[in-house]
Amino acid sequence: MAKVSIMTMVFGGLLQKGALNDADMLQALEDMGYDGVEIPSGRLLDPPGRLKTYQDYLAGSPLRVTCIDGSCNFIGPDKAAREAGIEALHAAIDAAVSVGAPLVLAAGSQLSGSITPEDGRRMIIDGLHAGLSVARKAGVALAIENFGVAPTLQCAAAHCYEILEAVPGLRFVFDTGNFYFCGEDPIDNITLLSSRTCYLHLKDWVKSEAPQIADVSGASLGTGLIPNEEIVRRFLHAGQVDCFSVEIEVPGDKIQSARRDLVTVRQWLSDANTQGY
Repeated sequence: MAKVSIMTMVFGGLLQKGALNDADMLQALEDMGYDGVEIPSGRLLDPPGRLKTYQDYLAGSPLRVTCIDGSCNFIGPDKAAREAGIEALHAAIDAAVSVGAPLVLAAGSQLSGSITPEDGRRMIIDGLHAGLSVARKAGVALAIENFGVAPTLQCAAAHCYEILEAVPGLRFVFDTGNFYFCGEDPIDNITLLSSRTCYLHLKDWVKSEAPQIADVSGASLGTGLIPNEEIVRRFLHAGQVDCFSVEIEVPGDKIQSARRDLVTVRQWLSDANTQGY
């Protein structure tokens, strides 16, 4: 049965301000009915004692860590800068092992200076090769996503596929909302990327006169311009994805948004099963 997870980075502001602590966040998500959480590696590793908070809570909880998000910028003007990205990936893999997460998402590479998108993708490929053997030894899958913050680098389906083909064994996290930033329809990209896709990020956008990014702002799932329900149905039909992770972008009460989006995704999954996908 498909599982529903949530990216906990959305609660980073509340955690940073002390308006919410990690254990209470996990408890709230468990009480809502989420199956899992997707956690930034930095949240687990800094300060070091925080990791034990997560391990202790998860040991007695049905929640599972579905993915670790590693902030890994493999692009840099010199070897030292690029090696820092590889070290960040290794740390994310260690974090995944420590909480039993099966997947590490290596995200965050961005262009700088005069580095071209083509050279940037080559640096990403080199960085991923340097981490793949470590991930395999750890029993952790390694993935990239279509990264909307870098639309000319690793957002378009063809660019993502280029990297996937260059790194055998690399998996793909299909972000439903990020193709918007390179002008592509996510539905059109399912065929090319589905065989490498193991996990989905679900987000939604609405056109806005006061946008958060580009010309859009976040919206509750099912209320914006991204055809998320159809995407979920198609990936369920393909049978290669068993976890859908909510990425809240809508402004306002994040706990309320998490609860509302979970209800929406559960309904989509139920409808897909009832209709035989």
